[in-house]
Amino acid sequence: MSETEQSVNNEQPPLTPQLCIGILQDYANGHLLKVAAVKSILAALHESSAYEDFLPHQINSTMGMYISMLDQHNGGQRIVAVQGKRFGDHDGSDAGE
Repeated sequence: MSETEQSVNNEQPPLTPQLCIGILQDYANGHLLKVAAVKSILAALHESSAYEDFLPHQINSTMGMYISMLDQHNGGQRIVAVQGKRFGDHDGSDAGE
């Protein structure tokens, strides 16, 4: 077996948390709507053998954590928009008043 074949065979698929972080990044980059991000995270959890023994409240808690991360991104976007508006209001365009 060649070295390339061994490295391909030794590569592990991303762990569920890595997949979920990737989904969060796709959402933050505007590649996913929030609903699609939530559905994708839930699907990743349900397809993961690491989570198959989780109780419903544990899945809910994990989903809640990821939804909070999505919400934090939204909150950060709102802050940036407000600050941008404030700075835009003081860009010197009202100097003649």
